Amino acid sequence: MGNRVAPETPTRPLAVIVVPAGELLYRCHLNAHAPIHFGRESKNRFDAPHGEFGVCYLSRSPAGAFAETFLRKARGQFVERADLDNHALSRIEVESTLQLVQCFGAGLRKNGMDARVSSSRDYPRHQAFSRRCHDHPAAPDGLIYRARFDDDQFSIALFERSSASIAASFKPTPWLETGTVIEDILDRYEIAI
Repeated sequence: MGNRVAPETPTRPLAVIVVPAGELLYRCHLNAHAPIHFGRESKNRFDAPHGEFGVCYLSRSPAGAFAETFLRKARGQFVERADLDNHALSRIEVESTLQLVQCFGAGLRKNGMDARVSSSRDYPRHQAFSRRCHDHPAAPDGLIYRARFDDDQFSIALFERSSASIAASFKPTPWLETGTVIEDILDRYEIAI
């Protein structure tokens, strides 16, 4: 095999998705955290393996933000009111174009991975992939992937170096005060409080 690089190591140009300035993204977060928070805990899917850089998790829709936070711990067809009370929904505006590594569709093969990148629980492997993308010469802003609990939704793992590219556009809104947003989401997932 010689010097062959493992297929998951991105050494050639990365397949990326461009998210334009002006697009709104969404973040579900604990009330104790700011709308924009770059965690370094190494406990989430695309965190740096040893906290070398922070990662902020966002979604392209409120439903995606909800799914990734609440559906993973829903009890049957119910989400706990206390859990909703402890979280808020924030709208985050993209202020500078983002270049995100495409972790779905044709981007899977082009970037040397498969669909497990957004669905398996092999976090050490996914964190190592995130680190390789972070360190790639193209210096992407983060990763874009299908949400694990609703693969119609797209999630973003934004690297801390791109923090100046986003801004909180409104103050956080408690989930139970989002009106038709939460109503539509509960209907979508046929889930109750």
